[in-house]
Amino acid sequence: MAVFVRAKTLGCYVSVKGEVDTRTVIQTALSRGKLTCVPLTSRNRALQHVQIESLDDLSPSGFGLLEPLNLSGSEVLSSALDLIIVPGIAFDPRGNRIGFGAGFYDRYLEKTPATKIGLAYDFQILEKVPLEPHDIALDIIVTPTRVFFNA
Repeated sequence: MAVFVRAKTLGCYVSVKGEVDTRTVIQTALSRGKLTCVPLTSRNRALQHVQIESLDDLSPSGFGLLEPLNLSGSEVLSSALDLIIVPGIAFDPRGNRIGFGAGFYDRYLEKTPATKIGLAYDFQILEKVPLEPHDIALDIIVTPTRVFFNA
């Protein structure tokens, strides 16, 4: 996908619990020399992205997610991201998503100019997902069989 090829700085969630696997995306970005960062959550419900050099830099967190092992990696500001790959439970063709309910990503997405992509299985695409005022739509949703562009 051209947006991935052009991106110099990538933020990407690390998949868990049956989510679309992002490890290959992360490995590919690292092997192509892209500045690659993954989310780190804090108790105050804030999300930041921390640069990693390999998947070995990750360890299970209190939330059950794989996060940077320690803070030796540099925080990458939301304004520096070219592309961010965002998790979700369900998506619709207009780029709307249902997250995991804590609002971490919506608060983060409102601060970044990055192209926002959701990776989903086909069964996760609904005709319409319910929206809340704070929800931020994604630019692109990619499934194994379709790509939806939010125009």
